[in-house]
Amino acid sequence: MKTSACSAVCMAMAILLCAPAVGATDLFNCRDYVVEGGSNLSKTKRIEKDLKSGIWTTTTSGRHEETYLFTDDGLVQILVTNEQGFKTYQSKNWEITEFNGLPVLTLSKLDRKKRQWIVVQTCEGITLTDLAGNMQLWLDYQPLRSSSELNLFQAYLSGEWTNVSAFETERKKGTDSNFLRYQFSVDGYFSCEYGNQSETITENGTWEISKDGQFLLLQITESNAPENGLGTAVIRIAHLDEHGLVLEQVMKTNVINDFFAATNKTFTFIK
Repeated sequence: MKTSACSAVCMAMAILLCAPAVGATDLFNCRDYVVEGGSNLSKTKRIEKDLKSGIWTTTTSGRHEETYLFTDDGLVQILVTNEQGFKTYQSKNWEITEFNGLPVLTLSKLDRKKRQWIVVQTCEGITLTDLAGNMQLWLDYQPLRSSSELNLFQAYLSGEWTNVSAFETERKKGTDSNFLRYQFSVDGYFSCEYGNQSETITENGTWEISKDGQFLLLQITESNAPENGLGTAVIRIAHLDEHGLVLEQVMKTNVINDFFAATNKTFTFIK
């Protein structure tokens, strides 16, 4: 472990010398946000601000695209897209500390397993070097949507939405009785009802819009035990305004898609 850590530090130092790393003033000229305090911020605070102010993407060796969204409460939301375009969700805790004078990003799961990365900032993004080995990640930077735009999206989404698109189904004949409705409350809870004249299925939980404004994240819970989570549905917001909503079901397996045997996996709603 000590040898690996020393190797990682040497590699990080090599990156600092060879890669186009930037200082505080130059970095903020590279980004789309304005930082209070600017170059007077400490190295760790500067990186914390950087991570929370951007959308970070990378492509893994398995050709999966990963998007990292760092939140103020110490949680990073990770959206993973596979080659077929299906998305899954995971989350980890994150913090920035120092090791041998170098900034280190620690990512830890709920089971307390953690991984540490030495951070080097560039104008294009961030380079991460694994403190425990020789693995590297290159995270590309994209600016976040403005907070006012996200607040507008949240205001638009609040309320009851009824599906008006045609259902394509092979499992059941006669689709006129099929229905799908969402209710999004302003305090972050949602309910979903779908079915037909013979059965109704209900889902409940909490909702939020991802920091990049592209996805609806539904934390589904048990109806009789809200403290028990059943997983997170990742749904792409194809369109949203105060009157219309188009959702694309982008998970590989989704009970709503399975129920209706929908092939287009896109549903249009009105308030």
